[in-house]
Amino acid sequence: IEVCAHINTIPIHMIKPHFQYVTKEFAMAFLTAVTSDPENWVTRVSHRFVGQCFRVLGLRFNVVVEDFFWTQDHPYRTDNPNYIFNPDQKLMNGVQAFLEELPVLLSHYASALNLDVENCRFDRLTHPVSAYLRVVIVWMKVVHSISGSMQATSSDRFLCEPLARMSFYILNGLSTLLPKYSHFDGLKEICLTLAVDVRYGIFYQATSAVVVTPMLDMFEVYYKTFCGVEKSALDFVFCILTVQMDEPDSYIKSYEFIEIMLEQFAKSMERDQGNNLYLRLFTNELITDKYMAVIFETLKSSTSKRLLMAALKYLMTLQKHLVSAECFTIRFHEILLQLIVRVPLSFSLVSSMSAKVYVKLSQRKYQEEEISLHILETYIKSQGNPRKNPSYAQFRNELGRYLKILGTHFPAVHRFETYLVVLTAQNVRIELSLIAAQSVSILFERLMADYLKVPEACEKINNLLRCWPGLVESASHQTGTRAILYSIYGMVDFVAVAQKEKELLLDLEKFCLENFLKDNTLSESEFQGLYSNIFRSVDATGNDVIHTSAENYIREEQASLINQLDATDSEESQMVELLDSYANSIRRLHSLLIVKKFDVRHLADIYPTLAELLLEKRVQNESLICYGSESLATMLVMLYVARDKSNDDFRVRILLLVHQLLDFCKSELSNSNLAFVRAKYLFCSTLILHIGNLPDLSLDDATYSTLLDWLILPPRDSDPELPVEGYVSEMYFVFRRLMQSKHLALPNNRIWKVLVQYKTTATALKYLDLELEQLLGVLLEHRVQGYIRCLPVILLHVTSDKNNSKARLLSILNAHLTIIDRQATAFDSWLLRLIVFQELLHLLIKNMGVRRSDVTNSRQRNRLLPLRSVLPLLTGLRLQENHFMIIAKSMHSLKEEAMGPEETMEIDNFINDISKFKYQCEDENLAVENNENFDGKLTSLPPGPMNHWQ
Repeated sequence: IEVCAHINTIPIHMIKPHFQYVTKEFAMAFLTAVTSDPENWVTRVSHRFVGQCFRVLGLRFNVVVEDFFWTQDHPYRTDNPNYIFNPDQKLMNGVQAFLEELPVLLSHYASALNLDVENCRFDRLTHPVSAYLRVVIVWMKVVHSISGSMQATSSDRFLCEPLARMSFYILNGLSTLLPKYSHFDGLKEICLTLAVDVRYGIFYQATSAVVVTPMLDMFEVYYKTFCGVEKSALDFVFCILTVQMDEPDSYIKSYEFIEIMLEQFAKSMERDQGNNLYLRLFTNELITDKYMAVIFETLKSSTSKRLLMAALKYLMTLQKHLVSAECFTIRFHEILLQLIVRVPLSFSLVSSMSAKVYVKLSQRKYQEEEISLHILETYIKSQGNPRKNPSYAQFRNELGRYLKILGTHFPAVHRFETYLVVLTAQNVRIELSLIAAQSVSILFERLMADYLKVPEACEKINNLLRCWPGLVESASHQTGTRAILYSIYGMVDFVAVAQKEKELLLDLEKFCLENFLKDNTLSESEFQGLYSNIFRSVDATGNDVIHTSAENYIREEQASLINQLDATDSEESQMVELLDSYANSIRRLHSLLIVKKFDVRHLADIYPTLAELLLEKRVQNESLICYGSESLATMLVMLYVARDKSNDDFRVRILLLVHQLLDFCKSELSNSNLAFVRAKYLFCSTLILHIGNLPDLSLDDATYSTLLDWLILPPRDSDPELPVEGYVSEMYFVFRRLMQSKHLALPNNRIWKVLVQYKTTATALKYLDLELEQLLGVLLEHRVQGYIRCLPVILLHVTSDKNNSKARLLSILNAHLTIIDRQATAFDSWLLRLIVFQELLHLLIKNMGVRRSDVTNSRQRNRLLPLRSVLPLLTGLRLQENHFMIIAKSMHSLKEEAMGPEETMEIDNFINDISKFKYQCEDENLAVENNENFDGKLTSLPPGPMNHWQ
């Protein structure tokens, strides 16, 4: 009676409106049951409580009170076969609110009753909060009975989700008592146990979304209970981080929770009852192997920008509060660096944060030199994936980005001295030496752009150039490294440096010339372009004596070698060595011929021996064949142009050698298995002879087709030391000169097979796009009729390929149209689009007739696929009625040729599209007639003169 009286005095506002009466009625019934039989109420009340919870969750509870008295282990799973947890959200919200209010109400009752639990046994047995905790303990025993024997593959694992959800609701209510009843016997232990039970809910997507955030909030508020030595909060977080989820939100919240708690504990420096710092309890647990493994895996494999940022911010906060960074292994440091390389460009904030964390951690363990070395070593390891860096340009871009991001937080990577330590050290691994050299090259290129604008950049460049010769000499035993260092000389802006440090350039010219003339160990990569760079430097310094010195040296060297060759029998053992020396001399001569710095007057004494060795004796020396063929071709053209017109014998002799050399080149190039390097030089030799405008020398069909084949075939040489891209660039350069030669008629139209590669090559051959773009521009300028014949064929070829997506086809077409707009006048560009469109339709009509038999033999072939992609050719053109009449005739022919429903539908769709375009043109033409100042979306034919091709 006393209890009921007190219950009725509880203010109504203490309870949420929707549940105030339910909660009060339950509390009244609960306390009535407890007080009516204080010794034996537990079994009966807890049985009813558990049964009600089961029914709310949709579970059957078939245990009778008598059996429940003896044990809570019963066959619950047997009573609930094929159970599926499909909760009613409104009902669950009601249950949560009820279980949240009930402990608060019972606590208020306990205070109102003013119980004497120490001296009165009845009060001790009937304390409302204590009684409720006894019921909750029974609930936990039921949960443990089910979950304790659960098999991961059995159907009863589905019972754990609803039980975890109910345990969460109970815990959520009980936690509100912690501030007032923190020392109440059993409350803390019950809350910690329920927190473990709630973990099962993390394994289920629906329940995880319900419990994770509130649980983390609960841990933050009641940290004294959950963040102590029991590690309840961190164990819960660890469970979240180790469960695989589709979305990263829970992971992110977990890392953010840990970060908040670390900062809070660090600020308050609060201790628990055992005098343990909460901060130290947290950090000691977070640096254990299991937590380090979780964060490591996140950094290694996650593709979520938000998750990676949360993890990195957490790491930055954690390391700040650690006494030592020894827990972060060298492999952990590596994964931070590899993250910079792994993530896409759009993850710039992630890359920057990863670099920042890496630098912070590394500086706590290592010296600057060790960190620099580790940065390079790790990048080498990151290149183990064969799919990475399919091209040299991409490799340099990625390495440059890597160094730039790290340099923001670790300036040492932006200093040349960092890499010079590696390059000048003894017994350095070749991989490390190569990366260090590439880093110097990338940094040099970046600073060179600011040479005249930034004094610091100027000083750094000058200092490096002063020690550059020493670096080259120290790398003489590592060919790959030395080649990269030589390439740095080609990056110099000689005109800019000459304004500041002319003497420095003069010293470099002498050094490079000495190596050019006397170092026979130079590889192809090192030698290629060396004299061209010297030539550019001399242009800036005016030091022409360099060319004279080089020419005199080669003349004397050639005279000596020719005498030795004449005096040595071909069978003698020293002949091989002598031929190697001669080939090296020819290689140097070739460089001077390319830049036109060898006087034609001195060639008369040189070419006969070269021609004899190459064309008559057919000496099998690779360098001699490669450099000798191109050098001989250049010399013959020069000699013919500068000949004495009265000396007919000399003229005949030269032309005879021209034809011999041409036959030799054609014979070699006809072998499709020929090494690419040799093919490059023979290819260029053939073109040089034809470009030279020599008499009785026309470009026949077979020769031209062979040359085109070598432009179509991708380079096959796998030797990384060879400058393959440079060779390809040279081939296209000379071929473009052929296209510019007005005196040569092209024997066929097969050049389209070369041009069709534009924007369609594999990633590793993307460097071809620039060469092909320039070739297309040359054709537009010098051979526009050939271009008009080629472009329709190209477009027909790429649009007929089913493997090309619509977006890719549009990209290819737009690339071609961009070249037209850039290279041609507005008048020519307008007409070119229209003419190419008309030619493409004519070609398609012709192709339809030829391939009619293909359709009858193939059910899936659609010959009209190109119609889906060609209309953009006309986009922006305001056509007239006569233009549409011509197009209509082509449409009629195509419709007659169409076979089958697929092709018929294709032509009908295209007619609809062209009709819409026609109406648009008609509308604008009418608007122009009514208003001469009308400015529509389409462009009429601009004024301009008509040329023959138009």
